Amino acid sequence: MLVLLDRGFDGNAFLAEVHATGAALLARAKPTRNPGVLTHLPDGSCLSDLDGLDVRIIEAEVAMTGADGSRTADQYRLITTLTDHNRYPALTLIRLYHERRETRRPAWPCGKPCPAATCCAQLTEPDWNRNCGRC
Repeated sequence: MLVLLDRGFDGNAFLAEVHATGAALLARAKPTRNPGVLTHLPDGSCLSDLDGLDVRIIEAEVAMTGADGSRTADQYRLITTLTDHNRYPALTLIRLYHERRETRRPAWPCGKPCPAATCCAQLTEPDWNRNCGRC
């Protein structure tokens, strides 16, 4: 199992507790978090240690282009217990985290987020163009 975590859930003790369950983790770190580097890896990531928990740190900038041509970019610092850079390339983990971030909140085809996420998440594709009545 891979647990994906947002910023704010990157405390050393919490990450260790998640790891102790047997799950792997991929957490976005707060931008102020700068763990020490033990080893640089060929894919641009590095190995680190968080109070005895072996982790890999992945830095990336993710840029997106909207339908109207506007661009936005965001800096990511990811912490993962998937330390094998050959088996779990940094780019694959960056894409996975970004995909999860983009899909965690349902939206209508126009791109407008649905404030009643639970009802819209249950709509099937033919229903996307109708309003659930609560949005």
